[in-house]
Amino acid sequence: MTEPASAYAAFVSYAPLDWAKAKEICDMLENAGLRCLMASRQLRGGQGVVGKLRRGIEQSRAFVLVVSKATEDSRPAREEMSVAQRQHVPIFGVFIEPPEPSSEIDFFVPESCRINAWSGHLADHLPQLAGYLRGARPGASARAKVLELTGWRRRAVGMPGILAALTLSGLVLWALSRLLEGGLPG
Repeated sequence: MTEPASAYAAFVSYAPLDWAKAKEICDMLENAGLRCLMASRQLRGGQGVVGKLRRGIEQSRAFVLVVSKATEDSRPAREEMSVAQRQHVPIFGVFIEPPEPSSEIDFFVPESCRINAWSGHLADHLPQLAGYLRGARPGASARAKVLELTGWRRRAVGMPGILAALTLSGLVLWALSRLLEGGLPG
């Protein structure tokens, strides 16, 4: 069974103070042929906007978080990041300022999924992100492997996988209890 094609290469999330940098990232990715969803550009406020945000994140191959000092205080960015995590959408952080110690950002954006873009020109760092979002094949990069692993997990693990793991665990426990009681029958 194949996974349906994503409507967007990335959902771009940011703190309101970082709108200009987020727009620059989104524009550069789209100029590289990667369709992006940025809530302030494509979604209008009002009734149903929360559902539209969730669907937009779910329909994206990746979630790109623009990270700065303002991100930690941005409730919308934290909520969007939480939705991406629950939906198993790979999360990448584009750090536009040196990172502050933050347990929440550290939890959601692992070291292997970070692009440190605070030095030099932002445009110099985005071809790397574009390559990761295209889902390069194994061996190409650590971030591409994260994308592939996450995609594999979404297909392979589900209720049947969980039931198989529980059944196997039960059999192992049963065999160990029999061994401790004096051996397996037969």
